[in-house]
Amino acid sequence: MLMTRGVLYTAVTRARELFIVVGDPDAVAGMVNNNRQTRRYSGLRARLIGE
Repeated sequence: MLMTRGVLYTAVTRARELFIVVGDPDAVAGMVNNNRQTRRYSGLRARLIGE
């Protein structure tokens, strides 16, 4: 679920001065090619309304 283009984009755009990728180049390429969007449930809505 976390190996998606959107997650990588978020990491890159939050970097202020420097962004270093450490890991398998094939995994990064897989993230770039994975444009799948899934609905994530964080429980934030329930916390905001006090459930």
